[in-house]
Amino acid sequence: MKGLAPNKKQAKKQSLRIRPFTDAELLQVLGSPKFISQRDTNAARYWVCLLCLFTVCRREEAGQLAVADIQEEKGIPFIRINDDEKLGQTLKNEGSRRRVPVHSSLIQLGFLDYVKKIKDAGHLRLFPKLTKSNNGYADPIGKWFGRLVTDLGLTDPTLVLHSLRHGGISKLTGAGVSPGRARSVGRACGGGSAWSNVCPSGLVTAVFVAGRVGETAV
Repeated sequence: MKGLAPNKKQAKKQSLRIRPFTDAELLQVLGSPKFISQRDTNAARYWVCLLCLFTVCRREEAGQLAVADIQEEKGIPFIRINDDEKLGQTLKNEGSRRRVPVHSSLIQLGFLDYVKKIKDAGHLRLFPKLTKSNNGYADPIGKWFGRLVTDLGLTDPTLVLHSLRHGGISKLTGAGVSPGRARSVGRACGGGSAWSNVCPSGLVTAVFVAGRVGETAV
């Protein structure tokens, strides 16, 4: 009812507004040895975080991906954000179903090589070690990411895994993409300067230089 104070759960949610990372903070976190080492020790952590950043997707949309969701059309690789009951996939709403081009930086970092490795191993799901809980597939990654951010000295509680999506939307809108289109990025942004503005200059290099060492773990 109008005039009633929010309950404790609502008050906590309102007090912890998610904010995007600054470019410097992104470099501090995703360029850190603690993050880059996940490429070899826990590939789901590594790729889910980068997918949230480079495709502006939600963490669960990344964590529940199937191998079959990585496709190609007219020479352009893309990610299908979809719901499939047999694979335990869900969507926030009907408008969340979309196709997102694979960012060139993800290709540079070896994402398509990872997809091929998982496919050749006979897995249906892109991150086979993730299991679905009441909070979805990617909840453990969100919690781990929060600990990582704190361990690296960023103690702002509004910096969470979802901040990567928020930051991407802000970058796209700042590059001239309408807010609505930025949120449904795969249906409206196929590339170009706006798409490249999702990530700060230097981030790909920071992740690439150290991240290419060794083979990606399944």
